Amino acid sequence: MLLDNASKVLDPLLVLLCARLYVGGGWGFFKYYESILLLLMRLAVVGMDRGVVWIYAKRGSDESFLRVFSRAVNFVMLFAVFLSLLAVAQWAGWLPAWGRFAHGAVGASWFDILCYLASLPFQCAMLLFLQALVNKRALYPFAFIRNMVVPLATLGPAALLALTPLKPHGLAIPYLFGSILGFALSAGFFLKAYPSVWRSWAPSAWIPRDMIRYSLPLASTDFVMSFAYRIDILLLGRYAGLRVVEVYAIIVMISNALLTLKQSFDNIILSVFSKKIPGQLVDEEYRHSFNYATWMVFTARIPFFFLACFFGRKLLYLISPVYMTGYSTLILATAFILFATPLAFASIMLMGLGKTKVIPVSQVLFFLLTLGFNLWLIPAHGMQGAAVAMGVSTVITNIFCMVALRYYEKTWYFQTSYLWHALIETLFFAPFLAVYVWLSPSLPVTILLFLAGALLYGAYTWKIWNRLRTLA
Repeated sequence: MLLDNASKVLDPLLVLLCARLYVGGGWGFFKYYESILLLLMRLAVVGMDRGVVWIYAKRGSDESFLRVFSRAVNFVMLFAVFLSLLAVAQWAGWLPAWGRFAHGAVGASWFDILCYLASLPFQCAMLLFLQALVNKRALYPFAFIRNMVVPLATLGPAALLALTPLKPHGLAIPYLFGSILGFALSAGFFLKAYPSVWRSWAPSAWIPRDMIRYSLPLASTDFVMSFAYRIDILLLGRYAGLRVVEVYAIIVMISNALLTLKQSFDNIILSVFSKKIPGQLVDEEYRHSFNYATWMVFTARIPFFFLACFFGRKLLYLISPVYMTGYSTLILATAFILFATPLAFASIMLMGLGKTKVIPVSQVLFFLLTLGFNLWLIPAHGMQGAAVAMGVSTVITNIFCMVALRYYEKTWYFQTSYLWHALIETLFFAPFLAVYVWLSPSLPVTILLFLAGALLYGAYTWKIWNRLRTLA
């Protein structure tokens, strides 16, 4: 928990620092190519990051498991090397190349490209090693390496190299270093957890059939969803250029802070609805659990949205004046996240009720929507189009899940009193925001306007929370 909280503070700060130091295209190329690498990693792993957990229970002994696991690691690393070589060939122009997909990427250094691609096998193997540790209930290495060591080993040296003559390669070199360090540490933890690995390691890359049957369906879903969540970056690179990707990546990082507010409630909702007996009528406990969680998340998101409205432009200016162009995109992205909150738990509720066959359908729908809307909106509207495309796709997908929930449960879970509370809390800020937009006041006046809305919002929310928590 401590590592997780520390990484949530340190990582964004280092990201903002590096975005400032590498403003002007360098950060944009890094985020663009990172998106491609993460897609390639999903493809290279072939769903076996979950498969190594599943196969452990099936094999029954470390020796039997390690024979399968070693073949999986061998295969994944070879496949990752193949994909890296394929990417090099595409970048060189020997094949139809997405490597030159983004405007402004043509002049990128060959050294940088090779550093990024050389990291791919290490990242894939690291993921398998860390997942294998789950079998031994060793969860600490996963959080320590992926959430702390790798980001710090990448962004920390990158910030330092920006102050040296190596700045042109200041992101590529630490990226490779972070991947190798993460691989080495995860391999060390793995060897400690499986001391018999040297006796059982197979030289082959031939994976057993049951492992393939389990992993391949997961691989297709993982890749499609990974692509869906990164299509905006890739298309922005193609149609708007890497400088726009640079700004948009920061906007996404800031707006995604609102998404983390919901995650702590996901397991609660999943637990509550997993207890519901199929066919049982929906009682007030389930309605209240859903509406109370939704209201809590919506209420927590409101001040963050208005912080973006009042101070987003100034925050972006502090990073770099270049990022001020993303202010309207920031407002769009945070607005979609805020006002989609009443629908946000629909998929979790379906999982709790055991209606999981709807989830793959919703994922396919989300993929098609993001692809279509981004292809339609990004060429004409750039960052704003990407924010609208992702927002609308998410809302429509959540509506689909909510309609499916209505189909199975024969009722809507919404209670209007909770929705009214959320609307009233939002409206407390509205007149002060209108004054801010109309007058464009100085910073001290802006702070007073925000605090006035926050005071009314806080007083009302405290009163309502004291009333509702007695029902929880």
